[in-house]
Amino acid sequence: MSAVELACLSGGAVLWAAWGLLLIACIVVVGLAIQHVIVRRQLRHAVGAIIRHRQYAEELRIREERLRDALGADGFVDILDGVEKLKAELRRATAIRHKTEDRLREQNQEMILLRGGQA
Repeated sequence: MSAVELACLSGGAVLWAAWGLLLIACIVVVGLAIQHVIVRRQLRHAVGAIIRHRQYAEELRIREERLRDALGADGFVDILDGVEKLKAELRRATAIRHKTEDRLREQNQEMILLRGGQA
């Protein structure tokens, strides 16, 4: 094989290697572009959620002020006390429900074991 033929063959190999590297670079660039779009979308969603949260908080503050003005300070405090009592009652009822559900689950397991493991 002559030197010219060897140079042509190695030049072809270099050309194929360059095309391969270019293809890999294109794939990496497309992947980075996709990741960039995903991060921008997540960031936009997070910022939107923060803005909505602030708007809701401001709306609640305004409603609380209106209610406080309409009822007066004493009436508003009475309502807040009632709300706290209702919350405590709801927590108590939820705890009772969870205990009852656990007890029923245990009883069902016992019944399955007594039947010989059949469901």
